[in-house]
Amino acid sequence: MHLATPNSLVAWGQVDPELHVFLQAHPLPKSNYANTPIMQLRAQNNKIESTAFNALSDHGVNETVITIPMSDGTQSEIRICRPLVLDDIPSFEGQNEDENATPLIALFHGGGFVVGSNIQMAVFARTLATLYNATVASMSYRLAPEHPFPTAQDDAWDGIRWLSAHGASLGANLTQGFVVGGVSAGGNLAISVTHRSILHSDELVNPITGLWAANPITTNGESVPLEALQGWVSRTQNADAPCLSSEDLEYLEGLLRVDPMSPVFSPFADLCVFPALPPLYVQVSGMDPLRDDGLVYEAVAREMGVQTRLDVYAGMPHGFFYYFPALNQSVRFMGDAYRNLGWLLGRE
Repeated sequence: MHLATPNSLVAWGQVDPELHVFLQAHPLPKSNYANTPIMQLRAQNNKIESTAFNALSDHGVNETVITIPMSDGTQSEIRICRPLVLDDIPSFEGQNEDENATPLIALFHGGGFVVGSNIQMAVFARTLATLYNATVASMSYRLAPEHPFPTAQDDAWDGIRWLSAHGASLGANLTQGFVVGGVSAGGNLAISVTHRSILHSDELVNPITGLWAANPITTNGESVPLEALQGWVSRTQNADAPCLSSEDLEYLEGLLRVDPMSPVFSPFADLCVFPALPPLYVQVSGMDPLRDDGLVYEAVAREMGVQTRLDVYAGMPHGFFYYFPALNQSVRFMGDAYRNLGWLLGRE
């Protein structure tokens, strides 16, 4: 298996010069999830999300909110974005109802399975809808600790099954593309539903055709393939990184009460699925404790014949594009994400 060299891993963990200058001028308090009440964490995150959402341009999209049923009888909210240029076209007698149908992209937000909502993905959703004339669904899922593992993963799977069966009702034609993606915890959910779709292909009307995972969590270490262990060092190397530390990760995993050897959580728990994966795009941050979760996942997929692309943002912490959007690496991250989601749609 071709893994990053030890020297590369060390270099990627050194703080980015522009970020270093920024942090000197704007010092961050040390993250301390374990000693912050859950409701306070959520309030802080909600304020960040709401401020960003309210300042965001509509990007020329029609945005609606719907609710869909979960398998346990509860309801889940999905935020749907479609280009206005499509929804404003009047229908006429004899028009092919698929004429304005689009590919479908489903996005899962981050937040350590404990905080976050689907408005977090609004900038991605609106931009992708405009760039690729796509229907974009920003998904919701229930949060820990009130709803421990595997609730989030099951909610994500129920949502993907619903989209696969009912995408046409949203104006999508999934034969044009059905891409699933997410950031951080959402990256885990995107991976989870994609692997699950291969194991349970009979439950999807339309298959997933592409997978995007940014800063994903894929393991707590117990399921890492033996041949990849020497490349899984970021939990130690980046233990005290800003934004998210290894201690924070352990705390969040404890709230989730995850089964680390369940294939619903870790893709490494069932390696037989990998050869059947659709094209995969992975983004990782060099100074992130989760860096090697993504690096090893991409390496295993590539080794097993999957078409993959990988981008590494040297010296940047977890979620840097969210916390420091004006930095050059953040601008690069967003551009890379948009371009490579186009690759996953076959529209590069």
